Amino acid sequence: MPYKSMENLYSTYCDSLILKVTRIEREIERLKNLLIVNAERHKETDGCIINLWHGVTESEITKDNIYAIKRKESLLLSVLYSLDAEKSELVASQHEQEDKKSHLLQLRANYERKKSKWSLCQQKFKRLRSVKRISQEEYSIEECISWKI
Repeated sequence: MPYKSMENLYSTYCDSLILKVTRIEREIERLKNLLIVNAERHKETDGCIINLWHGVTESEITKDNIYAIKRKESLLLSVLYSLDAEKSELVASQHEQEDKKSHLLQLRANYERKKSKWSLCQQKFKRLRSVKRISQEEYSIEECISWKI
């Protein structure tokens, strides 16, 4: 029965794609959580830079204080830039995963169509075999009747 084996094959393909889509959905969720953490760290770093300069206005300003604050600010800005780069990588990775997910869903739909096609072929084959068996039985009955006459 090649029809049944083809139907089973496409059913297996569909099941494996469902597992892959589930894994991709988990990865997308993980990336979203990382983006949230990144945004919080970005906000904290922005707050640190603002607080750094607010502290200057309340104390006496010396040249050494300004240099120290500038160094701290540049360090915080480098952290900020690395967070921006990390965010862009996370967003790109998220888009890539979403594209892969949509491709797998299209592939799954294609496999579902092929699976249903082979299922219909299987049903048609069973009907034809049943009709053939019935016609053979009818023929043998007619033959038996003709032998008796």
